[in-house]
Amino acid sequence: MLIFGQALTAAQRLERNIQIVMGHESVLAMGPTIMLGTKSIGNVPTAQTDGLNEMYGEEFVGKLNDLEFRYLILHECGHKMYRHMTAWQHLYEENHHKANIACDIILNDWLNTIAAKYPDFIMMPRLGGVTGPQFNIDSTDKDVHEVYALLPDDLQGDGFDEHDWESAKELTPQEQQELAKQIDEALRQGQLLASKVGSGGDRRIDELLQPKVDWRTQLASYLLSYGKGRGLPTWRKPNRKMLTHGVYLPGQIAEAMGEIVVAVDTSGSIDNNMLKTFLTEIVSIAHLMQPEALRLLYWDTAVCADEKYEQEAYDDMAESTKPAGGGGTMVECVPKYMSDFGISPQLVVVFTDGVLGGSWGTWNCPVLWCITTKKKAPIGSTLHIDL
Repeated sequence: MLIFGQALTAAQRLERNIQIVMGHESVLAMGPTIMLGTKSIGNVPTAQTDGLNEMYGEEFVGKLNDLEFRYLILHECGHKMYRHMTAWQHLYEENHHKANIACDIILNDWLNTIAAKYPDFIMMPRLGGVTGPQFNIDSTDKDVHEVYALLPDDLQGDGFDEHDWESAKELTPQEQQELAKQIDEALRQGQLLASKVGSGGDRRIDELLQPKVDWRTQLASYLLSYGKGRGLPTWRKPNRKMLTHGVYLPGQIAEAMGEIVVAVDTSGSIDNNMLKTFLTEIVSIAHLMQPEALRLLYWDTAVCADEKYEQEAYDDMAESTKPAGGGGTMVECVPKYMSDFGISPQLVVVFTDGVLGGSWGTWNCPVLWCITTKKKAPIGSTLHIDL
């Protein structure tokens, strides 16, 4: 590209194309997010972001036309908008190549819909880039973890860009929280700007800005509502309120809480961080509901471990439990196992990513699904948990 007879430098092209992107109706709501962090030209193979700052390879962008360059700018901003570098660190630790590809598929499939509608605005770089159709994956309404789970472990080829996971990993929890607040505020400003100029907001940004009730609170609320009113009087547990007045009256025990089964997905897609979160909440369930017993079933394609804990052992459960598994994901093995061994719980709580290799199973008791992805179980109740 020439300006007054001279070719624009990579830095000048970057600045110019950022201005064009920020003024385009299709992505107007992303403007404030694009402006977050620094943008520079450097010695990187393609382009990269640490979740805030962006760097573009001088040699790489020199091979792109302006439509491709703008696609690349939006791609890097997408990583920031979705907080990929901080939200999916655990996937990077497990298989960094798969994590890179999964993030890129989510962004490229979205950008390709914009490119199809506005062919004079952006186009996917001819130098390459991964998309869902290349792997027979429809990424619509899927998150990174769901796409990641569908990809083979031995992926060939490169992703669209570099991902500066290591710099993002160095952020303290406080810094990550502050970054999330900056991005959230930028998204809100963008939606407000888009609505004022009449272009309308962006559905994806609307979804990112939806207020989230902490899933732990939702889980506790569900369990308490399940046990509400199911009490029987017991002299073993006196009514503390009446004791303060010198009156000894019976307290209550939960009639329905004889035994709870907690079925934990330990298939290959469940990493250590997810498992640790599951176990923390399982201990909370035990203390909250105080069932006569809590049975832990670890499963993949079969039930791999069966551990039963009485009330006096709840405090030590997290340290003493021995998770087992690592194979596929066939949750129907859980109700079959319970039927085979005569296990009749009052309630089953299933922790899983919802990426199943078979059916959701046939259940003869209430079941609550705690799912880390957007999957919704066709039976029982579903609670989506944020890790």
